[in-house]
Order: sequence, then C-alpha cells, then structure tokens
Amino acid sequence: MNLTLTATERNALYRQALGELTVFDDLREAWERGDVETSYRLGRACSDWLRLIVDGLGWGEHASSELVELRIPATELTRIFSRLRDSATLQYEAERSDQEEFRANWERAGLVRDTCTAKLEAINQVAGAAPGAEP
Repeated sequence: MNLTLTATERNALYRQALGELTVFDDLREAWERGDVETSYRLGRACSDWLRLIVDGLGWGEHASSELVELRIPATELTRIFSRLRDSATLQYEAERSDQEEFRANWERAGLVRDTCTAKLEAINQVAGAAPGAEP
C-alpha cells in the first residue's frame, strides 16, 4: 500500500523528522554512559526518522512535486508515523501556552494599532486635518 502526501504535508513531516534528528547527541551520550536500553530506543527513533527522509520524503526543504508517494511498507510507516505523531503531540502541548501568550500579545497589538488608526482618523475628521498632520 502506497500513501500519497501533498507537498504541504510532506514538508511538515520533513521538518518535524529533521528536527527529531537532534536525538543523535542523546544517543551518543546514552551509549557512552552504557545505557543500552536508552541507546536502543533512541537508535530506533533515529533509524525511523532517517528511513522516512531517505526512503520516503527525500532530502531538502521542498517537495519536488505536488504529490509525494511513500513506498515504505505499511508496518514501518505505522511505527514511524506513530512515533512522529507522539513527538509532535508532545511538542504541541509543550509550546501551547507560549503560543497562546504570543497570540494574545499579537492580537492586542493589532487591536491597539487599529484603534489608534481609527481614533486618529476621527480626530483628523473633526479637526479638519491641517495639511501635513499625522493621519
């Protein structure tokens, strides 16, 4: 069974998988500590990310076409996608409050900008805006 991804889906999966490759340092450190169980778990994760990129998504920031067909066996894709989904879920939840705060600040700044613009226009209309006055 081959799965098809849109270019947007492919690029999102690629960026997430590429970001996950930072666990190589953790893998090396675990191996140096003699932590075989952690080394195996992180090694499997690295293997999955590389398998998805090398044999599925391809290297590079953008898909070479609008649709990307994955030819990795379903059993492997199930494991890879489950792992990638779990990782993205953890990231999503960890960053949620920061994003909500950022969005609230961004929306407030937009409201202040729009309010000030509207009030300046009202002042200029009432005052008959002299030439060269602020809009």
